[in-house]
Amino acid sequence: MSQVAAQSTAPIGNQAPVRVDGRTKGAAEMAVIDEEQFSQDISLMLKSGLTLLDSLKTLRERAEPRRGRTLDRLMRLLREGDSLSVAMNACGGFKPGLLACVRSSELTGDLSESLHRYAQNASRLRKMRSQMVSALVYPVLLISVASLVVLFLLMYVVPRFAAILEGSGHDLPALSRLLIAVGRALGAVPVAGWVALAALLAFGIWRVAAAAREGRLEALLSEWATHVPGIRELVVTFSHAQLARSSGMLVASGVPVLKAMAMCRELLLSQDRGRLDRALASASS
Repeated sequence: MSQVAAQSTAPIGNQAPVRVDGRTKGAAEMAVIDEEQFSQDISLMLKSGLTLLDSLKTLRERAEPRRGRTLDRLMRLLREGDSLSVAMNACGGFKPGLLACVRSSELTGDLSESLHRYAQNASRLRKMRSQMVSALVYPVLLISVASLVVLFLLMYVVPRFAAILEGSGHDLPALSRLLIAVGRALGAVPVAGWVALAALLAFGIWRVAAAAREGRLEALLSEWATHVPGIRELVVTFSHAQLARSSGMLVASGVPVLKAMAMCRELLLSQDRGRLDRALASASS
């Protein structure tokens, strides 16, 4: 594979090894940093004349305990001589897009401007995400309540009316017979089956909550969505848009196109990263 493609997978500096979920090993206890606020605050403080360490100290003074530990480790690694991108990657509380932005600014020397552009981009994504969540809340609640009502009718109401309908002596339509059969099948499920289903749902909720605490919820939902017909295309398109937007931001900072795309490869879904590596190898050969 070419040099450009190799750069996208090779470790940088003395950074800690990265897990499958994108976070560094040993950093699971670190809190995920609000990338928009972090970028905006550091950019403003750097422009006002503060050093990077002084800016991080200022953020540390008003940070909550878990995020404060992340900033403490970040400052310790910087004092030990690590570059900012390597230290941020070792902390595990920063997303790939922000890491790529900082890594490129270390080559061009415009950290404050790069972080400002990244904060603006993160703000646009946050607003779009908020609009999507607001638009989906009502349909999700409506579908959930309707599903519970239908389940109640099938399990308790339909079986009780089935005996009356069948005793009337009239032939029932095929759909009515199907509805009665489904209701009886659900009513015949033992209690242990419903307990197992409830346990499975509780486990799924626990997985989602754990992923949200560790900052992996977006990646986890994206991977799940790729297995749903009709939604996979939207998720893939969104990941491609993230790659194009972040790469364009790096190119505007002076990073070559191929290298910028290699830096942003983590924004793609796992199945698309190999295709990007092969494309970069072909383009640079």
